[in-house]
Amino acid sequence: MQENPYRFTGPLHPVDHQIVCAPRNDEIAKVAAGIKKGDYWSIIGPGQIGKTTLLKQLMHILSGYYHIYIDMESTPENSTEFYEMLIRAIIENIPCKPIDGDIKEYASETHFYDFLKVFKPEENKGIILFFDEIEKAYSLHSFLHLWRRVFHERDFHKNLGNYTVIAAGKAELSSLTAGEDADISPFNIARTLNLKELVREECEKLIHTPFKLPGTGIEPEAAEKIIDQTHGHPQLLQNLCHILIEDKKGETGTIKGADVDAAVERLFLENTNLKTLLKDIRTGKIPEDLIKNILLGKKIGYLPFQDLSITGAGPIVNDGRYCAIRNKIYAEFLKQVIDLKSPADDSSGSPQSEQTAAPAREKPEPPEQPDREEEPAFTTAIYFEEQPGVFDSEEKEKEFLTKLFKSHNKKIEIVKNDKIEIFKGLSFKEELTFCYLAYKNYKAVNKEGFVNWERIPHTYRYYLSSSKGNNEENQKPEWEILKYALKKITGDGFIGDSIRTWIFTLRKKLEKIGAEGIIFSKPGKGSGYLLKGTVHFEISQQR
Repeated sequence: MQENPYRFTGPLHPVDHQIVCAPRNDEIAKVAAGIKKGDYWSIIGPGQIGKTTLLKQLMHILSGYYHIYIDMESTPENSTEFYEMLIRAIIENIPCKPIDGDIKEYASETHFYDFLKVFKPEENKGIILFFDEIEKAYSLHSFLHLWRRVFHERDFHKNLGNYTVIAAGKAELSSLTAGEDADISPFNIARTLNLKELVREECEKLIHTPFKLPGTGIEPEAAEKIIDQTHGHPQLLQNLCHILIEDKKGETGTIKGADVDAAVERLFLENTNLKTLLKDIRTGKIPEDLIKNILLGKKIGYLPFQDLSITGAGPIVNDGRYCAIRNKIYAEFLKQVIDLKSPADDSSGSPQSEQTAAPAREKPEPPEQPDREEEPAFTTAIYFEEQPGVFDSEEKEKEFLTKLFKSHNKKIEIVKNDKIEIFKGLSFKEELTFCYLAYKNYKAVNKEGFVNWERIPHTYRYYLSSSKGNNEENQKPEWEILKYALKKITGDGFIGDSIRTWIFTLRKKLEKIGAEGIIFSKPGKGSGYLLKGTVHFEISQQR
C-alpha cells in the first residue's frame, strides 16, 4: 500500500502536497489581483485553518515577484537584532546592488525605513514580504506603523513602491493597533481576507482523489459524514482522513459510515486542535458558560464575541446574527469537556440546537490535559489621588467611587510572581471594568473580613455578573456608581453582553504582560467575574 497522502501537521507545499492541498482558487485570485494593484493584505483566521499554506500558495502563484517569508514566532526579541534579521533576510534572498556602509547601521526602527529607500534589486521586480504569525512580531505596534509609513510615502520615494506586505495572523491588523496610542492611527491600510473553512467542492476533492491512491475506496455516505462532521475545517478533515486510511492498512474493502464514527472517537483523543481548545477553556480564554449556553441553543448575539472565533482553535462562528459552534466535532467534544447533558437526560427543558445533536455513544476517555503551571501569585496596585478609607456612610463610599471611576489619571501596576508590570493601553470602558473588579476584591477582603480572595464566596454580591439584574440587586452602591460614570462620560448603557466583551478584551491585553489569568470566572448560578490576588490602593504621589 502506498504512503498515506494526508497531512495534518504543518503547512502544505503547493507542489509536493498538491493532491491534498486545497486550491483556494477564489481567495488566491482575490489577493493576487490586489497585489498587482499595490494592495497590502491581512489574512486572518484561527489556528490550523490554512493561513501558512495559503501564503506558500501565493508565493508559488506570484512568481513574478521577489518573496521574503518570515515566521514572526521565531524572531529576535530586541530591536537591533530584529531589524538586522529583516535586513539580512532581504539581502540574502534578493540579488541586489551593493549597499553603502555596514548593514548594522540600518538595524533600528528608524534606520530600517532608510534601508528600504536605498535597497535596489538587480531586476526590476516587486518585493512581497510575507509575515506569518504577525501578532508575535517584536514591538508590533511600531512595526506595523513603519509599514504604514512606507505605504503612504511610496508615491514620493520610488523604491518604497517596490514593497508589498501580506501579513497572516489571528487578528485583523487594524485591531492590533487600535487604542494603543491616541495620537497614532490604527493600521487600517491593508485589505482583509478572513480565511474560512473549505467549500463543499474542495472537501469532496480532498476526500475522493487521495483515497484512490492507497487503494482504499470510500462510500458516499462516509464521505458525506466527513464533510458534515468537519464542516470543511482543513486540519480536522485531513486528520480524520489520515486516521481512516491508517485504520484500513492491510485490509480490503471501502470506508463506511461506521468507520468515520470510530475515527472521530480517535480524533477526540489525538487531535492537537482539540487539545488547544481544551486548554483555552481550562485557562479561561474561552468562557465555559458561554460555550454551554451556545450548545444549549440559547440565542447569543455574535458581535460581542467575534474575536473568540479566532482565539486558539476558534470554536465560535457567526450563524446569521447569533453565535454558533464551528463544526459538529467541536460541538460534541465541547459537550463532553463541560459534561453537558444530552437532550434525553436534560430535565431543565433547555433547548438543544440541531447543530449540536449527536447520536448517543460510549463516552471516550478524556484527552490528555496540558500540564498545569503553578498558580501565579498576583498583586494589583491602583495608584490614585486617594485611598478607600473606612467609610462611615454609603454616601462617603459613593463619593470615592465617583472619583475613582471618573478619573483618567489612574495607574495600574500588576505584580506576578514578584515581576512588576504596568498595565496600560486600556480604553475607558476596559479601565473602568478592571478598577471595578479591583475594588470588589479590595472591599471583600479589607471591609467585609474575608481572609483572601479565594475565600470570597460564589455569590453575585461579590462577583461582577454578566446578568444586569444580578448586579442591580446585589452590588450596591458600586454598581450604581459604575453605571453613572459610564452614562455620564460615554452616554452608553450597561448590559450583560458589554461585560463579557470588556472582560474578553481585558484578558487579551493582560495576555501581553502574561497576566490574563488574573481575572477569575466561574460559570453557573451565583458566580461571575472576580480579580485574583491581593489588591491595594496607593496615593499617586507616593509612587
